[in-house]
Amino acid sequence: AACAERGIQLLIIWEDDWRDRRPIVERMLKEKLGISDEPRVAARKTKVVLLTHQEIAPFMQMYHIQGAASGSYYLGLKEKSTDNLVAAMILTRRGDTLTLDRYATSCNVPGGHSKLIAYVQREIPFSSLITFADLCISDGALYEKTGWTRDTILVPDYRYVYNGERVHKFNFRKKRFRDNPDLLWDVGLTERQLAELNGLQKVWDCGKIRYRQEKND
Repeated sequence: AACAERGIQLLIIWEDDWRDRRPIVERMLKEKLGISDEPRVAARKTKVVLLTHQEIAPFMQMYHIQGAASGSYYLGLKEKSTDNLVAAMILTRRGDTLTLDRYATSCNVPGGHSKLIAYVQREIPFSSLITFADLCISDGALYEKTGWTRDTILVPDYRYVYNGERVHKFNFRKKRFRDNPDLLWDVGLTERQLAELNGLQKVWDCGKIRYRQEKND
């Protein structure tokens, strides 16, 4: 909060990201610092394509810090002159709501995000479209510039550190401790106490900003 009040974007780089996904982290830092030398492909020189999970997964593994994910829709932008995939997006449907889970580019693609969102607005039925800016690495600037409305701020949440990796807390419910022979278990302990018994350290993120769009009429 103190940095934000002074117009400073504070970036949190996690040890496992730096260790296991360093090229992606370095690329992000260069972009944030304005020293990226990546080639530029304007969105008007691309075409929207529908992708499969098999097609989009390697792209996300290479260019998104969270890697690949399963979704309901897989969209991409291919450069018209080369047919190279330069941007990709994963969306998940839950009822009438779509969640933008991943967006990544292989180079500088000005207007790419807006072009894919325009396709979603035009071609995919939904009532609300939401996404999240991770305050560890984002200030939401992309969404602020591309027509999204700031909805709410989500408070910091925690993960556990297990075997050198940050793991979502849902992976360590009581059933996991009971059923995993590599973990200590005591029937009388709570999930928090079991985590402490097994030496699982909690690490807290910086919270998130949720953004929203409604379906255009």
